[in-house]
Amino acid sequence: ETWVCSVTMLLGRLEIFSLVVLMKLLVQPVLALFLPYAVGGLPHLTRQIILIESSMPSGAIAAVLADRYGCDGPLAAALVVATYLISILTIPLLFLFMG
Repeated sequence: ETWVCSVTMLLGRLEIFSLVVLMKLLVQPVLALFLPYAVGGLPHLTRQIILIESSMPSGAIAAVLADRYGCDGPLAAALVVATYLISILTIPLLFLFMG
């Protein structure tokens, strides 16, 4: 029953769910790829570290803090799991583009 409620909750919030995952795993790494060039003067290793760090999935602490401070803990937990699962695909793609 809990699993069914979680799936129903996610489907009801598919727009926000998709937006957050898209921003975290696509927009943030793309910005991290191009912004260091705009700043200029950053060594190649530093640019790579920024890019890798920006493409990491959300940390589990996000769900804990959301629940602790009265936000939507179940949604935050689902987003953490989703970013971990989707990052299995996005991180290798990132390394492919980095060369």
